Amino acid sequence: MSTISSIISTISGVLVSLWTKSPDGNEPSSDNSSRVANTTPISENITITPHQFVSLSFLYHANWRIKSHQRMQKLVFLLDEKLPDDTTIYSYESFNHGPHTNQLRHDLESLEERGFIEIKERRTYGGDERKHYYLTEYGANTFSSFIAKKDELKTLHKHTGAIFSKYGEMPLSNLIDFVVQSDPEYTKESNYY
Repeated sequence: MSTISSIISTISGVLVSLWTKSPDGNEPSSDNSSRVANTTPISENITITPHQFVSLSFLYHANWRIKSHQRMQKLVFLLDEKLPDDTTIYSYESFNHGPHTNQLRHDLESLEERGFIEIKERRTYGGDERKHYYLTEYGANTFSSFIAKKDELKTLHKHTGAIFSKYGEMPLSNLIDFVVQSDPEYTKESNYY
């Protein structure tokens, strides 16, 4: 089994838990209102899926924000393409702008509900709505705790970093073109191409 396969397997079947003391050394309250900027993550068992871990990792590498759902989709797809054939994070379907999975949107919404990220709708210059994803302070602290505890997670985090450093700052249209040209079977016929 390859390294990436074993990493995915490790985070797929295991609860990722952490116990953090508050800054004064006492047990933090179990009240979720402490999930605001400049706080230590509350004490709780935290479970995330491999999908959610990858999304958090990309946000962490992107200086806590990704300004388009399409960009997030394409980055996750490029990571998936680097995994061995028997290992995938998501299943994709053909879409106008290349590979697409609805599960990513659900995972990001779940992360927002739990306080890890914030999702904001922004208008483009053309007037379209675009989702922007922001890692919260709570999400960043919790994510750092995850990767500090497991070498396998550090390795997967490095792989997302390599994908982000290569493709993350590309103009969105170039990123879409790159993905569509490298995997045209995931693209429906459209006026876009």
